[in-house]
Amino acid sequence: MEAFKWVKRERRAAKAALYCARHSHPPNPERAETRSCPRQAHSDRARSTFYLEGGLDGLPLRASNEGLLRPRVARAQEINSLHSILSLDHCSSADYPFAMELPDLKDDPYLKVLRPLVEAYLAFWRTDIRHIKSLRLTPSQFDVIATLGDTKGMTCSELSAHTLVTKGTLTGVLDRLVSKGLIRRDAMKGDRRCTKISLTMKGDALFRKTFAAHLAFLRPFFERALSPKEVDQTRVLLLRLRDSFQHKAEV
Repeated sequence: MEAFKWVKRERRAAKAALYCARHSHPPNPERAETRSCPRQAHSDRARSTFYLEGGLDGLPLRASNEGLLRPRVARAQEINSLHSILSLDHCSSADYPFAMELPDLKDDPYLKVLRPLVEAYLAFWRTDIRHIKSLRLTPSQFDVIATLGDTKGMTCSELSAHTLVTKGTLTGVLDRLVSKGLIRRDAMKGDRRCTKISLTMKGDALFRKTFAAHLAFLRPFFERALSPKEVDQTRVLLLRLRDSFQHKAEV
């Protein structure tokens, strides 16, 4: 990693030298890195990359600067070559070889299910969020309330495992629900370091109102697409697919 950072620093300095050679100015790396115009900076980077890849032919140099800049340009070419090698090593993986042969994807059965799966998720997510927001809740808040409903409470770790809210977000969500009077935090008997989260009376009433309304809103979408038997089959297949990806991520 340190070698990779060193090459990046060297390459920036080399690009500055190439920019100076092109415009016949003395080399100034700070000027090249702090340019105020993004479009000009993009043009200069592209021009520098061109000369890095194209060599010294056609590079206009003043006679007074030639002795100083030609060694820098040669060094820039060396840095560019080294940077390409390090970038390849940094991004490659034994599981995904760089030069692997591209298979025939026309009749790939797994590729055929990928796009419909993602489109179905996005369509559901947009519809689901729209209705949850109409209930004056965020998706994370609704997730917590729906999970705590009809329970005697959960610890933070249990709540994190049963909801789709990330651990980093959960604390803030709980704080906002406490300020609204919808949940409460109680110390666990026998272990005051552990906190139990449960719904207040106000939170339980909101749960019974919003959860039933949300289920009634979503039910027609599922009934229109799947029979009760197909629902069971779809659930089994989705859980199997989820477990496959989670197993790969854990390995």
